[in-house]
Amino acid sequence: WLEPSNKMDKIIVISEHAKAIFQNTSFQDQAGNTFKVTTPIEVVHFPFKKFEDAKIDLDLKYDFNFLTINQWGPRKNMENLVLSFIDEFKDEEVGLVIKTNRANDSQMDKASVEAQLESLVSSKGPHKCKVYLVHGTLTEQEMHGLYRHPKIKAFVTATHGEGFGMPIF
Repeated sequence: WLEPSNKMDKIIVISEHAKAIFQNTSFQDQAGNTFKVTTPIEVVHFPFKKFEDAKIDLDLKYDFNFLTINQWGPRKNMENLVLSFIDEFKDEEVGLVIKTNRANDSQMDKASVEAQLESLVSSKGPHKCKVYLVHGTLTEQEMHGLYRHPKIKAFVTATHGEGFGMPIF
């Protein structure tokens, strides 16, 4: 990715961290040639908006819950996240709130996600921890309310292909 980056007129990133990665990464091939990004890099920070928290009624049983947000696909590693969560918190009063979809926000998509999630959860046998699904379109205010829900205390991800890292950001 270093060599093609130098074919660009400008690289735009969303953080000083991302800029530093571009600037501090180099590669030396077998012939001894060193590749480094020489293209100008500009940071354009992700815009912050101020929202009133929209109340999200999740009916969470426990006071401590993790949140994960992503599209359910191979790089997001949802299956391992769910199974590992249940293994780790099997006998604890803790929950995992999953905001996801597979392809879109349709009822067929929701049924597919629910079926796969139910299969994963039931494969672990009896457990005290809870797994909750949030599916469908949420407004920006509702998403803000989800992140700031008083019973959601931590964000968790097991992704190995999160691109820009927007859910974490």
